[in-house]
Amino acid sequence: MYHSFVKMARALIELLSMPVEDWPAAIAALPPAEAEKHLRDLHRAWVGGELGTRPCPTLDLSEVDRRIGQFFQQQPRSWVESLHVERFAKTESDVRRWCWAPGWSLIEQDEDLMLMDDAFVEPLLEEARERCTKRKYVLGIVAHHVRDSAHHAAWQGSDALEDRLRLARNWRPLARSAEAPDLVEYLERLAGYAERRKVTREEVDTRVFDLRRCHPDVHLVPVVERKGREWIARLDRAGTTEGRLMVDAGSGRMWARGLT
Repeated sequence: MYHSFVKMARALIELLSMPVEDWPAAIAALPPAEAEKHLRDLHRAWVGGELGTRPCPTLDLSEVDRRIGQFFQQQPRSWVESLHVERFAKTESDVRRWCWAPGWSLIEQDEDLMLMDDAFVEPLLEEARERCTKRKYVLGIVAHHVRDSAHHAAWQGSDALEDRLRLARNWRPLARSAEAPDLVEYLERLAGYAERRKVTREEVDTRVFDLRRCHPDVHLVPVVERKGREWIARLDRAGTTEGRLMVDAGSGRMWARGLT
């Protein structure tokens, strides 16, 4: 067993001494069982942050991780699908590497909740722009975070919500750069809600869809009534009741209240 470990370590060191661009040929030259084993060892070391910039010393860490991620994209699907490591992402560099690393789960359940943080929006969108391995998933996490944070801000009052809406405006260039049109459109609508203007009944429906927690649930038509200067809309989701969205009909200011 000791000699086998030494042999494995030497093979991995030899691989790391090559430019990343040469890894596919080096792996392909090995017997399949040995190649798959080296791939697992390499993956574990990469996810653990042990490789650093060693494979490409002249590049910054983010670019090295992107190149390694692209290397794994080129490997046989059956090998890649067998990879699995569970590890927290403790730093921004970890988050960026996670975007590229197949088989890396942060926790067994609700992994996306660990990445729903304002501080991670920029790195997630930047890696999505580079066509990271988990691009679709990453864009969904950002959209989910934007939606849920706006929903929760509404319960803190109109000022808190408008702070979130302005932040949505600031994230639009990142979403455009990532070529994520659906996210850009959503951020533009949210940013527009911070503008002072009259709000129609139809616009209230759109605001409810945009501020529902988790997802818009467009098949659940909002229940809306008008009382004086305010539109009052139920923030219901399928199977749940989550209070009311209050919309000033004359200015568009919004906030949330309970049902009582």
